[in-house]
Amino acid sequence: MQPFSPRAARTLLIALASLFALSAQGATYLVSHSGTDSPTCGTKNDHCRTINQANALAGNNDTVLVYPGSYREALTINNNGLQLLSTNGRWATRIIAPFGVADAITVISDNVRIGNPRQGFAVRVSDGFFADSVRMINGADNAKVEGNYFYGNGNGVNGDGSDRLQVRHNLIDVTDYAVRCESCTDPLISDNDIDGGNSASDVVRVVGSDIVYQRNLIRDAGNVGAMLFGSSLVQDNAVYSSSSDPFWATFPDGSGGKFEGNIAGFGFGAWGVNTTGDKLLVKNNVAVGGAGEIGFLGDARRYLNNTAVGHLYGFQVDGGVIQKFSKNSGYGGTEVWGSAMSIDNTAGGTTINALSHFRDVDGISAGVTGSFTNSPQAVNTSKAAALQ
Repeated sequence: MQPFSPRAARTLLIALASLFALSAQGATYLVSHSGTDSPTCGTKNDHCRTINQANALAGNNDTVLVYPGSYREALTINNNGLQLLSTNGRWATRIIAPFGVADAITVISDNVRIGNPRQGFAVRVSDGFFADSVRMINGADNAKVEGNYFYGNGNGVNGDGSDRLQVRHNLIDVTDYAVRCESCTDPLISDNDIDGGNSASDVVRVVGSDIVYQRNLIRDAGNVGAMLFGSSLVQDNAVYSSSSDPFWATFPDGSGGKFEGNIAGFGFGAWGVNTTGDKLLVKNNVAVGGAGEIGFLGDARRYLNNTAVGHLYGFQVDGGVIQKFSKNSGYGGTEVWGSAMSIDNTAGGTTINALSHFRDVDGISAGVTGSFTNSPQAVNTSKAAALQ
């Protein structure tokens, strides 16, 4: 027998890989208002009438594909790898939990996808109920929730206890948490547009480890905009908060992490940005404390090229852990006892770069208050800028 040529072997491998991919992808079950539920529905010529019937017929790695319309039903997804998608996107396809049922979509299996950027749903809980649009239970891991519109009472996405949850490209307008994930590992929350509705709860609350929070917009937060405990990267987000702190982000000591390119506006509680983490880099951010006290509060290791505005202080930092403070601008002190920067340097060793600029708005206090280590020229430069 003649051995395979390299080209023939490569062709065979590609064919086998394609067959494996097709088998892993599974079958597709179709749903539309013109269909009829039956034990064999879901085919091209015989659609199911309800999403629940298609979901019941589907198995692991299958897809339920839903045509436009309003579907008043609640779903429980218990097949690993199932994809729930719409044909025409979130503005054409709605899932509304019926009266008397709490959560709209419950996920109890792993690797589930609900929507993608062009094939999502509009989802809401029933009137008069306080529940979740999407809820992960029993540690459902690796879920992807993308391209949906969550609205109405309760929470948007509740992923408590789930690992590697991804919530991306959604519009969220709910009365409680837009995204909540407690005891979560490696969550990714990105590219969401969120209306906080002046909720009394934190708009986004994620507690866990290795949190990545990127390119999200939060408007009208009634409490903390983004509460992120256990972060690794918080980047390119904007929060406009009406009554409390736009950001509260903690980074584990010794782990590094970045808080970069964020905008925090009009925090009327205490501060615009509260960050902790002894190796944290805080870079290229704008924080406005509004009627609150402080633009930036924290004990990060490095502050580079940030702008902070506060009613009391622009920056209030623990100088004992600062390695570098360079090219920052602080404006504060509309209160007579305030200043553009208050620094606690009891441990010593903090250097404020001469290119940093501080200005006490009312012109009464110095630009910088507190003790720090610096060259006389740099100190005079900072204070001179404050009094100009």
